[in-house]
Amino acid sequence: MHETNRPFRAPRNRPQEAALKLLDQIIDSKRHRLISIAPDATVFQALNLLARYDIGALLVMVDGKALGVFSERDFARKVLLMGKDAR
Repeated sequence: MHETNRPFRAPRNRPQEAALKLLDQIIDSKRHRLISIAPDATVFQALNLLARYDIGALLVMVDGKALGVFSERDFARKVLLMGKDAR
C-alpha cells in the first residue's frame, strides 16, 4: 500500500497509468467494501447503484482491474449539464 505524508503525484509522462496503479493498490486493500460497475453499464444503472449504497462514486472495473471511476460529479457535468439522457 502507498503510504507517505506527501500527496500522491503521478509521473508527468504517464499520469493516468500511475493513478490506475495506485487505484489497484487501494482496491487490493479494500476489496470487501468496494462497489463497482462494468464499463458497458448505463449511466442510469450507475446512478441506481450510487443511490442504493448511498455513495458518491463507483469503480469502473473489468475482470478485477480498475479502468476508472464514475462519480455524481461526472453525471452532473457530463450528462445533466450537456442535456443528455441518463438511460
